[in-house]
Amino acid sequence: MNHPDKANENLYQDTKTQDILMPGAKPNTPDTYLCTTYPVLEEELYIYKFEALANAATAHHMLLYGCDGEPFSTDSIWNCPPMCKNGQPTIMFAWAKNAPPTVMPKGTAITGYQYNGTYHEIGKGNPQWPQAFYPVKEVIEVKPGDALAVRCTYNSSLMDHPVGVGSTGIDEMCNYYIMFYTDSFVADPSGECAFNELTQLTGKNFTIDVSVTLPPNPALEEAAIGSHNHAGMNHPGEANADFEDTQILKILMLGASPRKPDSYLCTAYHAQDLESYIYKFEAVADANRAHHMLLYGCESEAYYQ
Repeated sequence: MNHPDKANENLYQDTKTQDILMPGAKPNTPDTYLCTTYPVLEEELYIYKFEALANAATAHHMLLYGCDGEPFSTDSIWNCPPMCKNGQPTIMFAWAKNAPPTVMPKGTAITGYQYNGTYHEIGKGNPQWPQAFYPVKEVIEVKPGDALAVRCTYNSSLMDHPVGVGSTGIDEMCNYYIMFYTDSFVADPSGECAFNELTQLTGKNFTIDVSVTLPPNPALEEAAIGSHNHAGMNHPGEANADFEDTQILKILMLGASPRKPDSYLCTAYHAQDLESYIYKFEAVADANRAHHMLLYGCESEAYYQ
């Protein structure tokens, strides 16, 4: 989330900044996942911006989760997953490779291809570029009965071992996150898919250009491996974080230190009993130390050891 001293934070009134940090976090092995938890403020707040306080030199990626209940552990830092004690965690924000801050469009709040007889592109990216949420080209409404399909294309012909889809440094991390908003009365709008649930819609039915890679972009590739500028990177179509009366919540993992490669560490933060809206996510991380991060939400307590 953004800091109050930044120049363009005047669109919203009465905003707050919450830093979620992990002081002392230090992975002991590659591909370590560390978690921490932060309690949620007991007031109604809305998130309008996420900003990672991170650098690709130290963190490859980060994820922010929400738990509907207690976190998995009461420790300041623990190895993850799991994130929540009970229930399915909800991903709220993801950051990787020095991606810029994410600012919600004004009038919204956060609580592939679209297929409806034809395929409609929602978004396409390169995992070697800064990874974050980017605005879609147009407003897309997904209705009951619609299906979402994603394809991950990669070339491992120069590798000396088979490369499959997975969550470690020797795998290809084929993840596609969509941030969306729904009517407030929807009880649980989140969902995820880890397998091919609708085989009749994928494979040969994909359009020809779905596997065509994006052209090289040296500037983005350099940004993904270089030091992260906490002022953020401008992205076409990014809204100005012009909010007042904002709060910054830092979710940190103090002392987190992975003991082996591909370690996943989790932490938990309690949700505050306030009506708040998120307008920005920013990962406090560095791609040289963390490959990626995920933010989940739990409907009950977080998982603990």
